[in-house]
Amino acid sequence: MSEDAPEGKQPPPLKALNMLKTLLTKSAMLLKHLSDYRLCLTRRALPADAKHPRARLETRLCLWSLSPAVAFGTLRDLCDTIVITSGTLSPMNSFASELSTPFSSQLSANHVVDTKTQVPSSL
Repeated sequence: MSEDAPEGKQPPPLKALNMLKTLLTKSAMLLKHLSDYRLCLTRRALPADAKHPRARLETRLCLWSLSPAVAFGTLRDLCDTIVITSGTLSPMNSFASELSTPFSSQLSANHVVDTKTQVPSSL
């Protein structure tokens, strides 16, 4: 990093390279999973404020990934082991299908709280 750059700020060439890297990464994900993305145009009314004395309309063009498998695939490819825990991931087969990932080891306990010996509480 340049010594002339303020602390926490990247010099322009490095910032531009990071933006380009992000753009290329997202483009690769889009092309690899094209059918999982949707293009969406959104509009919302913004209230007047000090900078804009009149209310205005904001329009955005968004690209949304509708599949959790897209993001999870990137994580899966970078990791040797992923541990997922939850009390509500049953049945695991549909969960694994949504993530497009076979889980080689699974533990699913038939857990039912015995209200006579276990009582949930909170403060």
